[in-house]
Amino acid sequence: MPDTPRPLDEIRTRISQLDQELLTLLAERRRLSLDVAKNKVAVQKPIRDQAREQALLEKLVTKAQDHQLDAHYVLSLFHTIIEDSVLIQQRYLQNLANPDNQRPVARVSFLGNQAHTPTSPRASTLAASKPNWWRWPVTALKRW
Repeated sequence: MPDTPRPLDEIRTRISQLDQELLTLLAERRRLSLDVAKNKVAVQKPIRDQAREQALLEKLVTKAQDHQLDAHYVLSLFHTIIEDSVLIQQRYLQNLANPDNQRPVARVSFLGNQAHTPTSPRASTLAASKPNWWRWPVTALKRW
């Protein structure tokens, strides 16, 4: 006799709790990203450390396998998280350089290391051997 599944409302409640926990963790990570920017300014290090980013992503993919998570899923999530961290650090530097102008000069989409801006998301998908949807500008995703 198969196990009786949990009630759908109970499952959805737990998912909502996990979503709230994820948001709390993402907010904490953002605050730490600002601390990283302040530290990098103090020790005169560049914002991007691609060797560290690559090592981090490799470590996360390895850990993801322990949890039976798909590597592409984990990479796409953490590419976005890392890009957000870089943007926060860049905004901090911009505010230091232009203290009177607290508004960003330009808005930047999460583009990744090998970013490109396709003229059409559909054309880009057809031309690519596999979709790179996580590298598209946010505006391209909205049009899709």
